[in-house]
Amino acid sequence: ELAIQAIQLCRDNIVKAVNTQDVKANENMAKASNLSGQAINITRTTAAHALSYKITSKYKLPHGHAVAICMLGLLKQNIEIIPDANILLETMRVTKDNITKYFAELMENIGLEYNLKNLKISNIEEIVESVNMERLSNNPKNMTKDDLYSVFNQ
Repeated sequence: ELAIQAIQLCRDNIVKAVNTQDVKANENMAKASNLSGQAINITRTTAAHALSYKITSKYKLPHGHAVAICMLGLLKQNIEIIPDANILLETMRVTKDNITKYFAELMENIGLEYNLKNLKISNIEEIVESVNMERLSNNPKNMTKDDLYSVFNQ
């Protein structure tokens, strides 16, 4: 429930908050952040966070940006096996077929680059090898090394 509320707030406010600095949209994003933190405290993080730490530390990308890049490659893999995927899809107002396109367009709309070459992120092997297996173990899909590499090849 906390995550659903956070997703709804993000869905309805993130573009306006980033692009116009609208006070109400920013307040709603602060609420979304708080709710997301509460949800993560209960459920723990998954593969997007596990992969993002090396990107943040080595390439000096803000952690949220690094997570978003990883989410882009993980959405399609995870959405296929999440038990309550329909709730997530309905909340985001997307389908399984367009979830990746939706997320890429959202990143573009808020000015987050996701092209690894443009970000000068080149050593994918180092990123994959640095993954914290404890954080990875909570991912809905049991990820193999090939799955992790595929996150960056999408």
